[in-house]
Amino acid sequence: MKKTLTSVVILGVLLIASMTATVQVLAQGAGLEREIQDVEKLLQDARDRHIQIIAPSYYEKAEKKLQEAKARFDSKGKIENIRTMLAETRTELKQAETFRDVGELILRDAIVARQEALTANAPEHAAAEWKNAKEALYQAGREIEKGNHNNARARAADSVRLLKTAELEGIRNDLLGEARSARDTAFQDKADKKAAATYAAGERHLAAAEAILREDRYDREAAAGSAVEAIKSFRHARDIVAVNRRLERGDSDIELEKLVLEHEQEIASIADAVNVGADFAAGRGQVLDGIKASIVSLRSDRDALRSEVGERDARIAGLKSEQENLSAQLGKVSGQERQAAASLLSRQERDSRMAKVRGLFAKNEAEIVTRGDELMVRLYGISFPVGSSEIRPQDFGVLTRVQQVLREFPAAEVTVEGHTDSSGDDDYNMQLSDRRALAVKSYLDANMGLSADRISAKGSGETSPIANNETEAGRARNRRIEVRLLLPPIGQ
Repeated sequence: MKKTLTSVVILGVLLIASMTATVQVLAQGAGLEREIQDVEKLLQDARDRHIQIIAPSYYEKAEKKLQEAKARFDSKGKIENIRTMLAETRTELKQAETFRDVGELILRDAIVARQEALTANAPEHAAAEWKNAKEALYQAGREIEKGNHNNARARAADSVRLLKTAELEGIRNDLLGEARSARDTAFQDKADKKAAATYAAGERHLAAAEAILREDRYDREAAAGSAVEAIKSFRHARDIVAVNRRLERGDSDIELEKLVLEHEQEIASIADAVNVGADFAAGRGQVLDGIKASIVSLRSDRDALRSEVGERDARIAGLKSEQENLSAQLGKVSGQERQAAASLLSRQERDSRMAKVRGLFAKNEAEIVTRGDELMVRLYGISFPVGSSEIRPQDFGVLTRVQQVLREFPAAEVTVEGHTDSSGDDDYNMQLSDRRALAVKSYLDANMGLSADRISAKGSGETSPIANNETEAGRARNRRIEVRLLLPPIGQ
């Protein structure tokens, strides 16, 4: 009996020791993850101050050390080795910062010119010019690191000239490239003869856009407006040509009837989507008027629902305040017990909402990731066009479900982050990811009326991969939008 009791005591001691060690390891891991996040922020802050241009060699070494540390962390490497790499990253960044003052002075004009070229999408639309300009700019930074300030000024002046060229080509090709392509395609379809008036309208709009840019390269809004009108005209001309060809190929009366019926069927499908009857006996105008009226009504209903939700939230806040006042008056239950009960209810409610949002998305659309008080919706289902931040109708469904997530946690602070793969220019990827994140934020804001202090957006470019960029599948996973919700602590 005594031996049995001794054995039980020993096993108990060993179990406690094992549990203590496990808790310590988990705590160390959590602390190390926070350290990595802190260093990532240091690197991002340095990039925001253009350190990657001013001291490119030191920045590149810092970035490489951080990536190695993250890889070691993911593979559960030794904690002391990972901390050494993080320390080396900080050292490289600290050394890079010593060049900041002189770098900002020498590269001031070049940094401005670089941003203007990025705004013009030069990496995509003037790739050769951008490559030359970027190499000159980074060479200027390397000269600063060496202390060769005269050489740095010369290379900086070269980079400004090259960046201005890249910017202008980027503007022209970005704004006018699609319009010229649409014109060429329409011309190949003989739209200049079979839809002459519409094709000529496209030519006038394109010529107007070119004239605007010759006069002032920065009048992008006016030039873009004319370019868009040109694209519409050329595409419309092609549609007219397609109709003409159908009529030419068969019996014109039969084909005309088919075309009218097809058009009416398309209108009927839209009418059905907004719950409007499509009776064409009185003409298409009456059906179209019904569709318009339904859309106006739906918008009005949406605005009313927003207002109702706002009033409901205000009532809930008032009831919570009353509840807190009543709870404070209850002296029979200790404060500690009340807090524990409230915390349990809050945790159960959060878990219930978590389970609900996990069921909103298909596997190929998104995954839900939770870390402490953070909930992240990692979106794969948004398919931006190449080089674009345009949100297309096929993406509305998944973004509607993102809105449902935000409504489940109305007190959460929201950050939309854009990410790219490592293909292409890293500066361009950073800017593109920022534009895409902002586009998603704007969409959510427009549809939910979110307050400015609740939602923000930022791009991370290719700096935070979650998969191998060497494979197509990995690159596809890295091209993503992450919607991060910082939830209030349990009990608040």
